[in-house]
Amino acid sequence: ELLDRLPDPRERAECILEARHQVERLSRLVGDLLVLARAEAGLVIERTPVRLEELLARVVREAQQRANGQRLLLEVAEPLQVLGDEGRLAQVVTNLLDNALKFTPAGGMITVRLDRSGEMARITVSDTGEGIPPAHLPHIWKRFYRVQKAGPRGSSGAGLGLAIVKYLVEAHGGQVSVESEYGKGSTFTILLPLEGKPVAPSPLSPAMAETPAVVESARV
Repeated sequence: ELLDRLPDPRERAECILEARHQVERLSRLVGDLLVLARAEAGLVIERTPVRLEELLARVVREAQQRANGQRLLLEVAEPLQVLGDEGRLAQVVTNLLDNALKFTPAGGMITVRLDRSGEMARITVSDTGEGIPPAHLPHIWKRFYRVQKAGPRGSSGAGLGLAIVKYLVEAHGGQVSVESEYGKGSTFTILLPLEGKPVAPSPLSPAMAETPAVVESARV
């Protein structure tokens, strides 16, 4: 109806772009709610071999297209493989990158690292953004909990991204934790059992870990 009232091609194009953004936002929201609904229904993760360095390269490349002046860097210490659901693991990293993009200003750096920690693969997503106020840290994994973003537009999103990250990581037998200094940035750390290590076939359920050391790096 709005397009019918906009004869100017430029205004019509802007209207279509805004409508597309709103549809994408609603699609993500519905998808997130479905993940959580399946979690409550006891969804079990299917496990196939996943090459983490390849998954991370793809996800970082896609995130670069959504960047607004932020720089993204992928650092890989060694190729690592886990057993898991590749799509769900990509969703985990995508959610963390979207969160980092949201809270990191133009010119800031977002670094994704992959290395080994004992018998676990370790993925860290670090940013030089706003950081998380200490009072919020115990609550960020809760559904619908949102940290207010600085600036005139405030925070956006439904507050489901980190709740889904926690569900999916723990469903893979892993752990996720965060370290943050307000005003200086945040580092999210994921630990996943390497392929060949025993993992209980756990349903999605409602955890914590350490920090990184990288040998080689490759820009994506």
